[in-house]
Amino acid sequence: MVPPPAAPERLHEFVAHTVQVNAVIIAPSHRLVATGGDDNIVNVWRVDNASNIASLAGHTSPVMCLAVDPASEHFVAAGSEGGSIKVFDMASGKLARSLTGHAAGVTCLNYDAAAGMLISGSMDASFKVWDVRTKKCIMHHKGHSTEVTDAQISPDGRWCCSSGKDGVMNLWDLRDRETIYSFELETKQGKPSPILHFNFHPTLPMLATSTGDRSVRLFDTDSFELLASSSFPGETSPASAMTFDGQGHLYTATNNRLRVLGDTTLEVL
Repeated sequence: MVPPPAAPERLHEFVAHTVQVNAVIIAPSHRLVATGGDDNIVNVWRVDNASNIASLAGHTSPVMCLAVDPASEHFVAAGSEGGSIKVFDMASGKLARSLTGHAAGVTCLNYDAAAGMLISGSMDASFKVWDVRTKKCIMHHKGHSTEVTDAQISPDGRWCCSSGKDGVMNLWDLRDRETIYSFELETKQGKPSPILHFNFHPTLPMLATSTGDRSVRLFDTDSFELLASSSFPGETSPASAMTFDGQGHLYTATNNRLRVLGDTTLEVL
């Protein structure tokens, strides 16, 4: 008989901000965690002992999203409610770059370490790709009618993908900067379902989405065919966060539940 899994152990619990925390991200090495809040501050903490190693100021409105440079883990990018993006040097605690151009709040940030790029999405219905070395916006598209909820560059660096509350997902070719595919997710009532999050599979040509109808869907990124779809009876909220681990398992988090799903079937493991 297989013994039940051990209960999860709480490593640390601490007050990250004196006001609401809006964003949390763990660095790829799992040594650092960064938090952003309504106090306009980014705090950086050591995971092993929960000590604060940097408190980064510079924004004039709440910090809404974060991204850590996975290549060096020296920099953390922070997007604000006011539409600005600031890149901080975590070692020195100083502002390294300031990126402006969004007309409304920044909703998501993701790094592409290999190409030295940062991609941002905004409530202004656009996404931007930035060259963080030159501080210039090298790509700007408005492919949605409402807020961009997520924007990422594919693991192979071929294209970037954006999703929105309009239920539309766009894939853009980074070479010619043209849309290569666009599709709309629909509910059973035939109306667009807001796409809240998506994630690329780390090794396979697949993409998972979380939608406002409380469903998780898996697509083939070569054919854009729907491979699997799961919904959970009794669930009252959609997944508010999702990510693949290094082995391909898909983790989804709702208001009160964390699930681990198979990467090809979306069945609960």
